[in-house]
Amino acid sequence: MFKIFVLILAASLSLRADEMLSYYQKVLKTLKIDQQYQLETKRGELQVSGANVDRFTNLSFDMRYTRTKADTLQNGFDVMDLSAEDSFDLFGKYSDAVKVLELQSEGNLEEIQMQKRALYGTLVQMVTRYRKSEKLLELYTNFYREQSKVYDSMQKGVAVGGFARMDARRFANALAMLKNRIINERQSLQTMRTQLLLYAPGSQIPDPRSTTIECDKKRFLSFDPALRHAKTKADISHLEAKSVAKEWRPEALIGTAYQSNGDPTSYGDNYSVYGGIRFGFSSGIGKRIEAAKTAALKADTAIVGARIAAEQRFYALQIAYKSARERMEELAPAIKMARENAEAIKAAYLKHYVDFNTYLQTMQQLLALQEQHLDAHFEHLANGMKLDACCQGKIYE
Repeated sequence: MFKIFVLILAASLSLRADEMLSYYQKVLKTLKIDQQYQLETKRGELQVSGANVDRFTNLSFDMRYTRTKADTLQNGFDVMDLSAEDSFDLFGKYSDAVKVLELQSEGNLEEIQMQKRALYGTLVQMVTRYRKSEKLLELYTNFYREQSKVYDSMQKGVAVGGFARMDARRFANALAMLKNRIINERQSLQTMRTQLLLYAPGSQIPDPRSTTIECDKKRFLSFDPALRHAKTKADISHLEAKSVAKEWRPEALIGTAYQSNGDPTSYGDNYSVYGGIRFGFSSGIGKRIEAAKTAALKADTAIVGARIAAEQRFYALQIAYKSARERMEELAPAIKMARENAEAIKAAYLKHYVDFNTYLQTMQQLLALQEQHLDAHFEHLANGMKLDACCQGKIYE
């Protein structure tokens, strides 16, 4: 029987986690972020494909017209040159440049994944704030209803001189303030509901109750897009340095040419096919190689900072999650004692054993403890959901 209960509980938690993930995925569609990811993937593939084609199919066409006059010729003559040439990257001169394009596309996708993580975190905060507001509204409404009953009894006592009229007025003011909090909470709840439904029209607002964490630092860092982005940028810098160093490599050439020659002393038109290699030399290549290597070293140092930042994100979520859980555990017995004490003080007040100040202070303490417990519960829930999502990696898909 216990095993069946555990399985049902696990299934319930899983469904609620999927509920949040499903809502998040609908928001991605609403904001077109999933489409951005798909378009960037396609753009990167096309750019790399085009660069690979250019390495071996880099055609050029040339046309030149010349008009020549000579002292020994009565009339000048015309010469028309036409040529077609293709260059081949047989020596890998541009191979690293193609890899750079691949990594740049990966870097763009990682930036979109960082946007996704930020969006998920914002949605978790909005959803948990909404559900917390629901609980606060329920708490205030029930508390108002209970205190209204005490106030009604007090009013009857005032009529016969059992309670001071001044205390009744103070009680009425306290109830008015509580009623105002109920109105504000209801308004806030409606505003948040409208915002959440705008992000995912036609969807149900998720109702997360608890979350299970299967996460450690290693797993968290393996999915962290900011850390991967720093590594990608470093890889790009190293490849760019290698690409500059390969600029001295030759390109293979093959071409054909035709010359329409109007020179009366020539043998007529010319037709030719040629092949060869082309070397390019730049006097500043040495300086550019050093500059590229320096940029690569700078990018390597940025990885250290990115890793520290990623670890800080992990520890911040983990510490906040554990701290909220500890607060919940501390507050639970305190609330139980406060409820028992409140019931005793209420009975004592109605029998005139304690004064109104004692009663009011006791009720305010009970309400404050319950509010703090709700704060801790939803902080625990929000940080747990974010921590678990970052370790599972599904929000980056």
